Amino acid sequence: MKFSYRGINILINAAIVLLIILITWSFLNQEIGYKRYETATLSYNKAKVLKINKQELALDGSGEYITGYQEIRVKFVSGEEKGKEVEIVNALTATHNVMAKTGHTLIICSDVPENAESYYTVYNYYRSPFIWLIILAFLGIIALIGGKKGIKSGISLLLTFFLILCYLLPAMYRGESPLFSTVITAALSTAISLYYLNGLSYRTLIGILSTTMGIIITGILFFIISKLLTISGYQTDEAESMILISQSTGLQIKGILFAGVLIASLGAVMDIAVSIGSSLYEIYSLNPAITGKELFKSGMNIGKDMIGTMTNTLILAYAGSSLMTLLIFISYGLQYHQLLSSDYLAIELGQAIAGSAAVVITIPVASAFCSLGYPHFNKKTRHDNGG
Repeated sequence: MKFSYRGINILINAAIVLLIILITWSFLNQEIGYKRYETATLSYNKAKVLKINKQELALDGSGEYITGYQEIRVKFVSGEEKGKEVEIVNALTATHNVMAKTGHTLIICSDVPENAESYYTVYNYYRSPFIWLIILAFLGIIALIGGKKGIKSGISLLLTFFLILCYLLPAMYRGESPLFSTVITAALSTAISLYYLNGLSYRTLIGILSTTMGIIITGILFFIISKLLTISGYQTDEAESMILISQSTGLQIKGILFAGVLIASLGAVMDIAVSIGSSLYEIYSLNPAITGKELFKSGMNIGKDMIGTMTNTLILAYAGSSLMTLLIFISYGLQYHQLLSSDYLAIELGQAIAGSAAVVITIPVASAFCSLGYPHFNKKTRHDNGG
């Protein structure tokens, strides 16, 4: 039985929808076996500020933020206490600086234990509408500039986040192998993304193979670096919390660092693989007589121009996320050997170097796949067509 191209696409899309349904069902029906804190009596709901009864506020000595307190009256507009009005003392500090204004909506934390008086505090600003607005605006820009491919890119991005939130995190929390779960997530994300971008084609297959190989290389490089620098998940700031979770869930702490590196470098590796694959596909389409060796050389030349920007992308991403910590290190007056031998720098450096090196190594990998695959595919196509 021979399926048409359209029929195969329908089957693939049906499989993707089925996968989403299964993951969603598993996510909604799973039971969290361990919680560090009992939150059954807590709820976070929207409340509108009706009135500010009293407030004593003043600028901090630095003049950058306001401290003091407010006595406010709010009315719940969601949750089980919807319609209820309560009085709350809202304390403003440097780290909790939520300024209440009449008519604004805030998120209120309600602690309602049995046989005890309820307690209410201001949790934070009501940001949900703005969060969704920003996300929709971002997707809209992608669709506006990228057209049909932009829309497909947005869909693949949402599916990647879906896989991470609904499959990867619950799987690791249940004690499953972080490496295995991450490789599955990366492979599915890559396959779905490239399928939506390039359709069912040989170019898509080469992109999937190149990206998967790049991710595997990332894991191998970080494994070597972690052995040289003697680093593991037990040396992170979150290690104590991870140990407590691990004792009750079987969470595999050592693999979490590897999982983080693979996920962090996935986008950059995929970008390199697709860029090389698309460029060489265009070259081969315009000049089918080009040899595999020449095609590989062209891929390497194209890749050399991409190395600087792509490696900078990852290195600067890690550096940017570490700025506050590095400033704190300066305040501690860390000495040269103290800084270079710290767990924090070793972990951050290992992740950044492994991810950036994987991006560089993906260039010859993708070029090799293309140089071997495109000529073979062209011969097969001509043979199938009777040429």
